[in-house]
Amino acid sequence: MTDAVTAVEGVDGSSRGDKLGVEVHADANGARVFVGKRCVHPQPDWWFVGGRIFPGETPVQSCCRLLQRELSLEIAPDRFQTVCCQSLAWGMRTQPPEAHGTTDSQVVLSLRLTEEEVTKVVLAPKEYPDAKWLPPAEILGGHFHPALKYAVASLLAAQK
Repeated sequence: MTDAVTAVEGVDGSSRGDKLGVEVHADANGARVFVGKRCVHPQPDWWFVGGRIFPGETPVQSCCRLLQRELSLEIAPDRFQTVCCQSLAWGMRTQPPEAHGTTDSQVVLSLRLTEEEVTKVVLAPKEYPDAKWLPPAEILGGHFHPALKYAVASLLAAQK
């Protein structure tokens, strides 16, 4: 069995907090999705692994960098598949002024991990104190953010 990882990447934009984001999603032929319990705003809850896209990076390059930083995995760029794109508006953010919120453009990418890669996952504790593999149906039917549900539904639709 293989598992897939999804990550989100973003690039800082204007002073309003605009960002471009990418997510990486992991699943095993739709069997399980990897989510991390984030520590920081704008979404300190269950979410895909990922972060910001640096200027000059492609979404895939950003995901490779972030999976190395956040999960200790080195992944070849040609293994990623695009799942969906979303625009997000958040009421809070970590950076001051916190109450000004942020907007994100998010790109969700999918990656299938081998069983060996799954055993090598090491979480970055400053970002994710916890993580788990969930069946897509549990995310779709559970108390998860609508953007997470949309990405999982898009992943399943792409697998048909």
